[in-house]
Amino acid sequence: MKKTAIFILLTAVLASVLLGASSPLNEYVYKTVLPDTPLYADSDFSSEELIAVPHNAEVEIIGEAFFVGDVEWQEVKYTLYTGFMPVTALYKSIKNDVYDVIIAKAASVKMGDKIALYLTHDAETTPAAYLFDGEQIRIIDNGIDYGDFYMAEYDGAYYFVLKENVTTGLSYNQLLALIISCCFVGVIIIAVVIVFVYRRRRRKV
Repeated sequence: MKKTAIFILLTAVLASVLLGASSPLNEYVYKTVLPDTPLYADSDFSSEELIAVPHNAEVEIIGEAFFVGDVEWQEVKYTLYTGFMPVTALYKSIKNDVYDVIIAKAASVKMGDKIALYLTHDAETTPAAYLFDGEQIRIIDNGIDYGDFYMAEYDGAYYFVLKENVTTGLSYNQLLALIISCCFVGVIIIAVVIVFVYRRRRRKV
């Protein structure tokens, strides 16, 4: 009886160890607590605000947190910027790489314009790449509000693109081509009708 009990116990322990080894460890990241969380240039609320970080956006932790007076600060990196946030502006979360992807097209606002792709959601920064009107782009729907921008994937890299430059319908050039085609077809139909009417009148005469 004792041997049976010990065998069952050892089997249970071995099973739990094997299950634990086969289960992937949770990877944790840090995210912002509130919308438009300022990223400061220095560990001082009066220093320059480099960018407003959206709610639930992931930031990279740099080094250990430290106190300046009564405020505990953390150096972090977000997109192009490295700066400081109070520790109270951050929370720890399990990393989640699951998100929806929307297949869309780059869309020019004016004819001939290229569509800029940025490394952060700030149009004042230098574009990292450009798209032509009608090129396919994958919009990342991760539940984070980037204001006037979408997060997007293009050619295996992640960028930000202005919402006005994205469409799931016809792009500017495609729409223009459709309008021209319709006008051309319309002109042909009108010309055919005019010729038909003219010939009928001549026959009557």
